[in-house]
This record gives sequence, C-alpha cells and structure tokens, in this order.
Amino acid sequence: MEGLIDGELNRFLRAYDPRQTIFREGDPGDFMYVVQDGLVDIRKEGKHGPQTLGAMQPGEFFGEMALVDQSPRSATAAAGPAGAKVLAIDSAHFIYLVSQQPAFALIVLEVMASRLRANNAKGDNTP
Repeated sequence: MEGLIDGELNRFLRAYDPRQTIFREGDPGDFMYVVQDGLVDIRKEGKHGPQTLGAMQPGEFFGEMALVDQSPRSATAAAGPAGAKVLAIDSAHFIYLVSQQPAFALIVLEVMASRLRANNAKGDNTP
C-alpha cells in the first residue's frame, strides 16, 4: 500500500534547482505548494527592490492565497540555495481537500491569519 501512495504522490512532486523561480509576483495562481525538501524563499517587490518575506521549510505551504481568491500571485517564490522539492496542489485538488477535509481548511485559515497578523505587526497592511 505504501508504494501505491508514494507513486500517487510522485505525480504531484516537483523539483527545482537552486534559486529557480517557482512563480513570480503577478503570475496567475494555479497551484499551492507544500515544501517536501529544501527551502523556498518568498519575496515581494518593494520600493527599494526585492524584500524577503520568509523562507518556507519542509512541511510548510505557500501559494494558497491565489487559490482562495483567484487573484494573481502577491509575491515571488524561488527554491533556496540547495534547491527544493514541493508537492503541487492544483485548484481542483485544493477544493476537494477543503470540502472533504475540514481540518485542512482550518489549517489553511490559521496559517493565512497568522501571516496577516505578522504583516500587520510590522505595520504592513498588505496581506
């Protein structure tokens, strides 16, 4: 059974070279991602050039906002210095998970609220 699950997950797995862009600010948002290995840097263009918002570690997810509100990407994501492996979850799978797994929806909401609160604490009202 474990081999079947691993095989199914492999179709969602994507590998990125060091510093390779996963998506850019302003791109359409077709996927959210869960970091499996490595780091993913999240940056936003600011008045004085790119501003690093954080680094996603294994087990953390990013890119969910675009699936929730169907808006363009609000930041850029790129693999860290050693590259990264991520699970890519498309809109259809995201909607399925939210509708069939309420705990998944709550986790997404908690993370989004936490990120918004952290931005507000910095004096930045942009989610």
